[in-house]
Amino acid sequence: MGLEESDFNSFLEESYKQLLLRYPQTITELGLAQAYGVRNNQLNDLSETYLRQTQQLETTILALLQGYDRSQLTPEQQLSFDIYKYYLDDLVRGQAYQDYDYPVSFLITTGVQEQLLQLFTDLHPLSNQLDAEDYLARLSQVDTQFEQLIEGLIRREAQEVIMPRFLIPWVLGDIQNMAQLEPKDTPFYKAFAEKVPEVANLSAVEKDELLAAAETEIAESVLPPTRRWRTT
Repeated sequence: MGLEESDFNSFLEESYKQLLLRYPQTITELGLAQAYGVRNNQLNDLSETYLRQTQQLETTILALLQGYDRSQLTPEQQLSFDIYKYYLDDLVRGQAYQDYDYPVSFLITTGVQEQLLQLFTDLHPLSNQLDAEDYLARLSQVDTQFEQLIEGLIRREAQEVIMPRFLIPWVLGDIQNMAQLEPKDTPFYKAFAEKVPEVANLSAVEKDELLAAAETEIAESVLPPTRRWRTT
């Protein structure tokens, strides 16, 4: 059954789920992967094409919401209607300003590189082998996300949306420091190495193999883009 055919409560639940699924890192942060039937093995897609598709979904869901007759809803549903409409309307009106921000910043609420580090060091679950494999899968995608981030910065520069110069050394300082590290010295590896020994039902050999795979992914997919930042 599609969103168009849903009763109001089902529409609220399913449409919001579709919005959240656009952001895999948020799914992990909220602990909803199992409930939503997905794995914690994807990073957010920052490409312009994906962002525009997400905007279209937001617009579509708002239009569908407005198709419900508010007067026919219960008082509780009317409150949900009003709150969701405000939320969606804010998203849609903000689409015109999609690139009017600083995605590389020292704030964890807006800095993509800060959010990425928090994901790997604090948020990603590591209680079983599947979690560990998902962690490795995400490490392999860091290079792609950083490339998308750079493309976004270039797009913003064309619109003259550029971070104040005096903030740039502050923001890039951690990235540049990371670029000088060996894989095993990075927070990505240290967090993984600290938690892998606690992963259930794994032999010592299997744990060593996971650590070796993490070291390889960091060397091939994490450190190269940070080193490109250092020379940019």
